[in-house]
Amino acid sequence: MAIANEQTLWWVYILRCADNTLYVGLAKHLAARIRQHNGLAPGGARYTRSRRPVALWLAAACATRSEAAQLEYAVKRLTRRQKERLSSAPDWVSGADALDREVTLAQQDAC
Repeated sequence: MAIANEQTLWWVYILRCADNTLYVGLAKHLAARIRQHNGLAPGGARYTRSRRPVALWLAAACATRSEAAQLEYAVKRLTRRQKERLSSAPDWVSGADALDREVTLAQQDAC
């Protein structure tokens, strides 16, 4: 996935919930969305409310919301085993790496 302008990234993410289930979503601001899922901010999916805490496991950057929505739909259709194999796919990064990238981009934007 070639990203033309990293300032406008959308993320497709996979959370690992406390009960070890996986949740797939998309977000413009990844860190804020994870806070919502964990109940630290208003919002978050009904699915994750009873499965807290959740941890960001994997994420993939997309150039547009449309691209992210298409990827989210495709990933939601995968089996658990197929989702777990995404950890070795080149377009997917660990949750920690995705959050670091988001922070770096925010700092660049502030300068």
